[in-house]
Amino acid sequence: MQKFMQSFGWFGAVLLQTAPLPNTFQVWAGNVDAAPPLLMISMLWCGLALYLVYSIYRKDRVYIASNTCGLLLNSVTLVTLLTL
Repeated sequence: MQKFMQSFGWFGAVLLQTAPLPNTFQVWAGNVDAAPPLLMISMLWCGLALYLVYSIYRKDRVYIASNTCGLLLNSVTLVTLLTL
């Protein structure tokens, strides 16, 4: 039962971290109308960083992996927005 429930966490992490990808791809393609606000991405990045510290403290592998992935993807989006 524990592995089954943990799979819910992994599936949720994948859904959450891949949700912004279509918008990120549009930004990379040069469609600046689809760019998310810089403040929103900055707040997401800070929240993920703080949540990553907490998940490391709790030693929760699902959240460590998810937050690390989220930080990397949001960092790429943030850098892209700053260079537009």
